[in-house]
Amino acid sequence: MNTQKSAVALRLIIVAAITGVDGDSLDQLNSFELPDGMLVSVISQGALYRFELSSTATPSSTVGNVVAPAAGPGRFVLIPGGGGASAILSEQISGTALLAAAAAFAVVQNTWIAIPGGTGFYTAPTGGVFTPNSSTGTLTYAGPDASYRISATATIESGTAADEVDLAIDTLGTLAATTTFVPSAGVTNAPATAPGASVSTSVIRTLHDGNVIQALVRNVTGAHNLTVPHLNLIASPL
Repeated sequence: MNTQKSAVALRLIIVAAITGVDGDSLDQLNSFELPDGMLVSVISQGALYRFELSSTATPSSTVGNVVAPAAGPGRFVLIPGGGGASAILSEQISGTALLAAAAAFAVVQNTWIAIPGGTGFYTAPTGGVFTPNSSTGTLTYAGPDASYRISATATIESGTAADEVDLAIDTLGTLAATTTFVPSAGVTNAPATAPGASVSTSVIRTLHDGNVIQALVRNVTGAHNLTVPHLNLIASPL
């Protein structure tokens, strides 16, 4: 036996697709004898997966970010940036015309509040590792631990007088209703007249399965109602 060739075979497997019934797919592999950390190349996706022996992450083979073997322990986890992986790992959600017509919402001075929405206020592509919420404008991540650059841009109008307004990004669900100082927050002087002022912010975060990305605002200098006629939220793998 050529031990060098056998060692290579244990480090890399090549399959045709993520799903299938003929044995030449990722979800048809038997993992009982596979070593932890082994790589699998999926030709149809141009993507690379790592076998994580101890993983019990929820499979989502239709998306392809976490795939369970046909038999045996562990999970095949998509490697961010591995070949064509970035094509299904990025997401952008934007406010629609409905958001532009939204009424002003009340705020508590210097307190973070999620940007309000409503049915069909937001639009985004589907089919990636993010699940967009068209009512709240949030993005829920369902994938392996990975680093992302998350950016938000919003247009903001104040009520009856100009106010300093901050824009921040939260991925842990801990910022709303607090007065926490956020060093990365974008700052603008929001006028009381249309079209308002544009403000942007960007952070780098390691996302974990189940994290929810959300944009929040706070009126720093006043308690005037705010209107956000535009919001754009983008997550891209590093």
